[in-house]
Amino acid sequence: MQSVENKIKQAYANRNTSTSSSVTQDELNTLMKYCMIYNWRSIAGNEIFNSIYDFIPFTDELKNVIIPEADRTYEDDVTAYAQMKHASIIKAFVDYLQSDSGKMKTIESAFMQRVAPVFLMTNDTNPFITSDVPSFTRDRADGLKDIIFVATPTLAIGYGRGETGKFIVSKLSQNEVLEYNKSIAKYGNKLVIKDQNYDVK
Repeated sequence: MQSVENKIKQAYANRNTSTSSSVTQDELNTLMKYCMIYNWRSIAGNEIFNSIYDFIPFTDELKNVIIPEADRTYEDDVTAYAQMKHASIIKAFVDYLQSDSGKMKTIESAFMQRVAPVFLMTNDTNPFITSDVPSFTRDRADGLKDIIFVATPTLAIGYGRGETGKFIVSKLSQNEVLEYNKSIAKYGNKLVIKDQNYDVK
């Protein structure tokens, strides 16, 4: 990740945002994979998968089916709804990580065709905070959505509509970092903040 971040800094310095001569397409693909993995592993899960799973007619009924503790495949999954969803997510991870296929790959491929990364840079004195949900779908003030992936304390990646093979590099001000940190805090459950007096509410 550090080598890619160094390339992004160099691209910003050179005003060069073409994948042909700075960050490669393979590196962009790898970053998207990390984004997908961290997005799906969170408690909230992937928004697209959640909407499809909840659209299935019988899933509401499964929320009322309580599994006896001794019969649970996963200790924390109290209902049949939670257990089946958990099993589906594990299957998606196995397909994605072992054979680069399945639900996660389908969503990744759709993203790669429709979105482009915006690399958001800051510095060590004004870092992004850390949470247990480093990749999440954010509701923006303009009514649209984007995906935010906090890659390192000094680099976050926003995914929105853009031209394939291109990216944007933006150096954030202190106030802009604060706004992103508020989003990270909003969508995270457990936060790691270097300065305990730093207000992200």
